[in-house]
Amino acid sequence: MTDYIMPMTKVEDFRSWIRSIDRGPYYLGTRRLEKIPSGKVLIDRRAFELEEVEQIAEIFLSMKPVSKTNDGTGIWEKNGTLMKAVLLGVVALLVIVILIVRR
Repeated sequence: MTDYIMPMTKVEDFRSWIRSIDRGPYYLGTRRLEKIPSGKVLIDRRAFELEEVEQIAEIFLSMKPVSKTNDGTGIWEKNGTLMKAVLLGVVALLVIVILIVRR
C-alpha cells in the first residue's frame, strides 16, 4: 500500500505564496485564501493564524479521501457554520417530536 503524498508543486507554490509579500488571493481547490494586514490569512471569510493555515493547506492538498471530507468540516467549525447547522437540526427534530406527541 502506498502513502498518500501531497503533490510537491502545489506545496511549493503554497509555501512560496505564504512567504511572499503579495496579498493577492490564492486558491486551494474551491477555497480562497487571502492575506490580511494583521498577518493572518482569510479562508472563507474567517481569519486563521499562519500555523493553522499550514495545517489546513496540508489537509486541502492531501490525497486521502477522509482528509478531503474533514477539510470542510474544520472550516465550518471555525467560522460558526457547523454550530448553526447543528442548532437548526436540533430545532427541526424538536418540532417533529412536538408534532408527533400532539397527535
